[in-house]
Amino acid sequence: MKVRFLCSIALLHAALLLSSPAAPAPLRIFIRAGAKTHGPAENGLHDHPRFLGDWTRLLAERGAQVDGGMTFPTGDQLARTDVLLMFAAEAGSIAGEDREHLDTFLKRGGGIVCLHDAVCGTNAPWFKTIIGGAWEHGRSKWFEGPLSFYYVNQDHPITAGCSNFDIDDEL
Repeated sequence: MKVRFLCSIALLHAALLLSSPAAPAPLRIFIRAGAKTHGPAENGLHDHPRFLGDWTRLLAERGAQVDGGMTFPTGDQLARTDVLLMFAAEAGSIAGEDREHLDTFLKRGGGIVCLHDAVCGTNAPWFKTIIGGAWEHGRSKWFEGPLSFYYVNQDHPITAGCSNFDIDDEL
């Protein structure tokens, strides 16, 4: 959960940089969420609807223009989006018209961020060409336990002021 939080912080920082007064318009983000898949309600793990609500508010309060939903965005929604943020189980299962809309979005320069189980889907060979890597059912593995994070470049605007740290999380 903390890894997702850190990825979210990096996304938020980028959103703040891009939505500064010098930018011509606020960053337009679409958050694609899905149903909570498992785990106790109080721990927040795999709680995609909660993420949608919390991050919609958080990013909007900081100047981003945020839309979102529990299903893949329509072509019209993607046309009004700069960054597609996906945090939903099997979010990589994109086919038919949705895949055509995604292709149009990416060709015009739209960005995509996939958190945690959003890297999963029914066509990993295709999806990894979109996001750089994808979960392959029956082949990929995960790790749950202690992790250490070490920042190589603490001068970058996204990592400025960050410290190295250890956490117990799922990767």
